[in-house]
Amino acid sequence: MAVYVPGLVSVVVFYVIFLLLGLWAAWKSRKLTKNSEDVLLAGRSIGMLLGIFTMTATWVEGGFINGTAEGVYSGGLVGSQAPFAYSLCLAFSGFFFARRMRQNGYATIIDPFQQKYGDMMGALLYIISLSGDVFVVAAILGALGSTLSVVLNIDYNISVIVAACVAWLIIPFAISNDAVRDLSTNYTDVWVKELDPSTAGVYIDGWLQMILGAIPWQVYFQRVLAAKSAYIAELLSYLGVIGCFIVVIPSLLVGIIATQTDWSMTTYMSGNSSVLADKDIPLVLPLVMEHLCPKAVALFGLGAVAAAVMSSVDSAVLSSSGQFSRNVYKRIIRKTASEKEQIWVLRASTIVFGVIATSVSIYVRSIYALWVLCSDIIYVILFPQLTCAIYFSSANTYGSLVAFIVGLFFRVAGGEITLGLDPLIKYPWHKVDDDGTVVQLFPHKTLSMLLSLFSLLFVSWFTNWLFDNGILSHKFDILRKHSRTKYKNKYVISTSDGSDVKKKENYQDNAAFSTDAF
Repeated sequence: MAVYVPGLVSVVVFYVIFLLLGLWAAWKSRKLTKNSEDVLLAGRSIGMLLGIFTMTATWVEGGFINGTAEGVYSGGLVGSQAPFAYSLCLAFSGFFFARRMRQNGYATIIDPFQQKYGDMMGALLYIISLSGDVFVVAAILGALGSTLSVVLNIDYNISVIVAACVAWLIIPFAISNDAVRDLSTNYTDVWVKELDPSTAGVYIDGWLQMILGAIPWQVYFQRVLAAKSAYIAELLSYLGVIGCFIVVIPSLLVGIIATQTDWSMTTYMSGNSSVLADKDIPLVLPLVMEHLCPKAVALFGLGAVAAAVMSSVDSAVLSSSGQFSRNVYKRIIRKTASEKEQIWVLRASTIVFGVIATSVSIYVRSIYALWVLCSDIIYVILFPQLTCAIYFSSANTYGSLVAFIVGLFFRVAGGEITLGLDPLIKYPWHKVDDDGTVVQLFPHKTLSMLLSLFSLLFVSWFTNWLFDNGILSHKFDILRKHSRTKYKNKYVISTSDGSDVKKKENYQDNAAFSTDAF
């Protein structure tokens, strides 16, 4: 299969340009990078203007752009929830979490978990955070790879490692193509569509999952925690919503244009069909670019956006690597690790996580599905854990561990079609397709999240009550760390040697507190 050389040259040229810009920026900031935290958070020096661009760029990656076009083509505006839900997520995150997280001086999303529930529990929750990053990187790589596979004529499994997508540039050319009908033609049935009442539970589940499940993401908090102040951190989240809505418009238009295109009038090869083959639906944006736009336009957009979007991959992989280096390697595996050693661990782990994400991207071909999966398990497990760590002083390690198990069990028991995972529990209203696939129509993800949340609160309250009232002696506090107990109207912390250490006078219930120092 011959590679389309002009397309390849276009990508390489823009990659070199962005690489040189990156090297120049790294050289300019070399004196500011003194430790691993500086690497993660840019010395907490991001101001308003730069913050707006970085926040929007972090959220609007390949999955956002390509996934939106795919979602509109396959499910219409009504069915394409992700771009709107993920954008609104920034507002919720800013209002409820950004200021508190920045004020507490955390460096990663795992910090409040480890300070509230202990190092080992934090490491366990890191696995969930990692899964979200793996899926978001896989979605980005899928978007980038799908574009190259069409425009450069490269096999998908190879091109998934590098990439591209284009949006605003192609709209005027695509919409004026002779194969594209007037966008108002039967628009209700073609690209708006209606909600099937039987799927209302799934619809509600999806909105809540993507709005709340995208909050506990390190890629987001990496920007929040790098802001100069808590005020800027919160404001950036609100402005990011506006940026996302502006940027998503062309992707929505690409999806709409694709639905109104008679593909039999183009050079698209799928027989005489006027619609795209099912296997090609994830390629909506690059196919519009390839068959409805001049080659020069497609190549320019391909090269420019490919290089820019790769920064989203870098951001997501860096977030997972940073959490591993700081919250797992330093705090559990090797507590005496130097800053230099942590940085090398961070660099090495980026390669490992990149390979894992690439493998997932190759296995799951739907960009939109990967994009939605990003927030799935995070919604069920991490959202309740973060909420309790920030807002509930009584939350403890026992509650955290039980909530983790409960949330994970019920989510896995609900199955996942995208990953080929059959359900153990068939919730009400489920249906069975002709091929025997069980489709859950009950909002089981939200149910799993609520069970996890209530488990954390109840078990924490119950265990605190047992210790507070002397029903159980502190010698039975087997987890030792982070269990708040009340004794003679004063809080004490149970330590590893079994002795009690009174709380410091300046200890605040809503702040993270660790007994590791004792």
